[in-house]
Amino acid sequence: MNMNDKVESLKNCLNEFSNYETLVFFTSYVPSLNLNVLRNIKKIFLREIVRKSIDNLITCDTNDTDHSLRYFCAREVPIGKYIGLDIECVVAFKAYRDKCIYNEWLIEALNLNLDDKEKESFIAMKKKQAKMKFEMVPGSVSLVDEKGKLLFFSYIYCDSILVHDYVTDISGLNKTLLDDAPCLTEIQDTIKRLTVGKVIVGAAIQNDLKALKLDHPFIEDIQSFYSATNENGNKQPISLKRLWLKYFPNHSQLQSGIHSCTQDARMSLLFYKKAIGENFEDVLTEIEQQHCIVEDNDK
Repeated sequence: MNMNDKVESLKNCLNEFSNYETLVFFTSYVPSLNLNVLRNIKKIFLREIVRKSIDNLITCDTNDTDHSLRYFCAREVPIGKYIGLDIECVVAFKAYRDKCIYNEWLIEALNLNLDDKEKESFIAMKKKQAKMKFEMVPGSVSLVDEKGKLLFFSYIYCDSILVHDYVTDISGLNKTLLDDAPCLTEIQDTIKRLTVGKVIVGAAIQNDLKALKLDHPFIEDIQSFYSATNENGNKQPISLKRLWLKYFPNHSQLQSGIHSCTQDARMSLLFYKKAIGENFEDVLTEIEQQHCIVEDNDK
C-alpha cells in the first residue's frame, strides 16, 4: 500500500470525525500505518472523534518504513480571517537543579515522618525559602477556523523528569499522552503556516504564543473586551467559563470538568465575534455539537 492509498484510507477512517473538504497529514516518527498508528490517532482526537469505532476501521499493515501520521491539520489554507487558538499546560521545574532540590525536600519530609498535611506545609515553606519558581509548559494546542471547525491539534512532548504537576483533573494531560507526542519544534512551522495573514484570537493569547515560542503580528485578546471586578472594585480578567454562564446560561454547561483546548479556542472566537458585532451562530453551533459528541463518547 503506497502513501496515497494510506492517506485515502485514513480519510475514510475519519469520515465520522468531520466533513472537511481536505485532510492534510504531517509526518513524524510513526513508522507505518497500522493499528498502533490508529491508537495514536484515537489518542490525539480524544475529544473530537467518535471513539467507539476507530479501532475497527483500518486493519492494514505494511512492511515499509516510511514516516506516517502523527498529528493532524484539516485544511492546508484555512478559510476566513480569524484563527482561534488555545493551549493546555503542565507545571514544570525551570531546571533539573530545581527538581533535584525538590526531591531532597521530599526525602527530608519522609525522614521526619510527616503526615500529608504537614508534608504539604513543609514543602511549601521550603519552596518559599528557596524562591523556587515553576513555569507553565504547553502540553497540547488547538487551532480552529472562524467557523469553529478544528484545523489543527497536537499533544506536545514535555520532559517528564521536569514536570512537577500534569494538572490532569483540569488539563486532561498525563505522562502517557505527552511522552509519545511531537516536540514543540516539530509543530511550530505548521502553526506558522496556518496563521499567515490571519488574526489569532484567544484568551490572554500573548501568553499562549509566548509558551509556544511564537510571534505573530495580528492578535486579539478577548480579555481586552471583557473583564470582571474583584471585591476591591478593580478590574481583573474573566474566565471563559464565567463568560459562557453569563451570556449563554441556557446552553450546555462547559468547563465543568476537564478542559479542552479545542473547545476553549472555539469559545474565545465566539466571544471575540460577539464583541465586535460579527455573526457567531456558526461557532456556537459547533461548540454545542462537539460538546454533545464528547458527552456521548464519555457515557
